[in-house]
Amino acid sequence: MESTVNSQERNEFFQRLKPCCVKISQLAIREADAPASSRELGEQTRLLLEILDEQIKRNPLLLDEKFSEYVFFPLHHVFRQMDQYPMPLIENCIKTLTILITHGWKAKISAELVRQILSLLTFIIDGTPGSSPTRPVAEETVLEAFRGLTALFNTAGLSTKAASGLSETESIPALGHGVTVMLNGVVDGATPQIQQEALRALQAVYRTVKELAALASFLPGTISSLAKVSSSPSHYKTAVLAKCLETVALVLTSVMADLRTRSILAKTESENEDEPHDNKILSAAWLKASAMQVKK
Repeated sequence: MESTVNSQERNEFFQRLKPCCVKISQLAIREADAPASSRELGEQTRLLLEILDEQIKRNPLLLDEKFSEYVFFPLHHVFRQMDQYPMPLIENCIKTLTILITHGWKAKISAELVRQILSLLTFIIDGTPGSSPTRPVAEETVLEAFRGLTALFNTAGLSTKAASGLSETESIPALGHGVTVMLNGVVDGATPQIQQEALRALQAVYRTVKELAALASFLPGTISSLAKVSSSPSHYKTAVLAKCLETVALVLTSVMADLRTRSILAKTESENEDEPHDNKILSAAWLKASAMQVKK
């Protein structure tokens, strides 16, 4: 595997990418319900994935954020009307997107792009919040989408701006929905592979998001869902149960470790016992209630 990049290599790589990307854009802009169009689009997305896989094996440094933006543009056209396409075609696009996240954008991924991709992948798995999916989603598609979420959060963790952006006000609804989708995947995932990947994605959230208030807001639902799994060992594979317990440990360490809660405890000691207490996140009452939930 090569470790450097020169202009000739970049040009050759671009010349391999360009025909696929142009064709995908043209086909996606056409009437998507034409069988011939969907079939050709499936072939082109498969070819694009092969080109990227081959390049990653040859020299992954060549794929940077500029190439990622170029490739993402035609994929965006497909994702906008994905309900009209076969699931294998969507899987090709998700796999390609995961490569772009991991090997292309890397630490240069922006907070805005993280939000966009987070919303996209959770939509693929679960549809629009509060409404029924327009069609069943194939198990393989769900698995690839969870893999994409794992890659997204792990990659966001490489960038201080991208990681902190997940805790911003405009990101919290998408992040909260994403965590809910992951927990549903853990508890009700159709296969052990989906359940494990949902747990990996959830772990990536708790490793990447640094804002304690955001993590604390997800704690009750997270602990409740993980407790359902760990208390029903006959319903889950051993590997899923082990990953679940590993996730519980990570969640508790991330939210309720002494270093995290020391300021709350210090504030509790300095408060007058006669002062009213509330259940606001990161308050003394919240800490007590959370500790009681964990002990149950």
